Amino acid sequence: MTPAPIRYLIKAITLLPILICRQFSKLMPRDPNRIAIGAWYGNFYSDNPKYLTEYLLKHTDYKLFWIGNKHMAVQLPQHANLHFVIKGSWKATWTLLRSKFWFCCTGRGVDLTGLPLHGGAVTVNLWHGTPSGKRSDHNTVWDKNSPLGRGIRGTLERTYALMLAGQRDWLTVANDTEAETLTIGFPCAFSTDKALKIGTPRYDFLIRNATNATLIRVLKEKYAKILGFNPSQKIIVYMPTWRSAGGKIFCFYNLSATDQSDLKRMLDAKNAVLIEKHHVHTYELYPPPTDSACSIAVKGELQSQLDTQELLLISDILITDYSSVYVDFGVIKRPTIHYMYELD
Repeated sequence: MTPAPIRYLIKAITLLPILICRQFSKLMPRDPNRIAIGAWYGNFYSDNPKYLTEYLLKHTDYKLFWIGNKHMAVQLPQHANLHFVIKGSWKATWTLLRSKFWFCCTGRGVDLTGLPLHGGAVTVNLWHGTPSGKRSDHNTVWDKNSPLGRGIRGTLERTYALMLAGQRDWLTVANDTEAETLTIGFPCAFSTDKALKIGTPRYDFLIRNATNATLIRVLKEKYAKILGFNPSQKIIVYMPTWRSAGGKIFCFYNLSATDQSDLKRMLDAKNAVLIEKHHVHTYELYPPPTDSACSIAVKGELQSQLDTQELLLISDILITDYSSVYVDFGVIKRPTIHYMYELD
């Protein structure tokens, strides 16, 4: 393992060309009608960027350039004002240099590019959830009071991360409470004075369509075909939050054979189906089994075909732990069961 002083020296050296490139990028003329947008590490057409994109396509004439990994091109809708650009390509670099606005939901350095082309563009982080206890008290360089965040080491790590990823200019939130919560959970990344309290696109989708019987029927038929259930069944969806390596995640499909059989009988008696959809990072640590006797375990390769908001819209009950997905489900006023399997 490289000694810490040498790692810091390497990082300090790499910051110099980053700073130079960033200053040059500010000289580029940018088109105020061009928007670069991306989500979830370039892997999915989803979350707030998706619903903002669909709003903009319907109500404006902006030219939108969705930047993502090559495999996800098929996920995008066909529209004259929506263009797909492969993340990391020269075309992506040119697109970012020419676009006046950048939109992302996890961070511009992972959703759009790892290159330091921030100068001159207005970066808006649409974000993807509400931080809970798992994050706000996490031992991380972003927490100046934690063991990793204290002292010279923590300061250098934060400086390097911010310079490489680029700090956002603005953050969109639903209200003051969400702005304050994000600032507490991510004190080095967010601040209330940079919060735009203008609403959340994915909440808007749920609120507008909560009683849209036609859309709900169409979506149930769509997911019934993808996942293999009867669209007449009630849907119980299980969506726990992510855990880092070593963190235990409860899965219904890991119950004993007897418990799975009992659960299946309960579901059949209520004409219901249980769908287990985990966080995108979970699949790397805990891949689901080939088969489940009591539930539909969504495989990692199906993630690109499932939209969380659409799945929530067709669900009757949500089971989660302390994932912020319950906030999304709450806006359509349906029951949530918080299963705190880690309480002990």
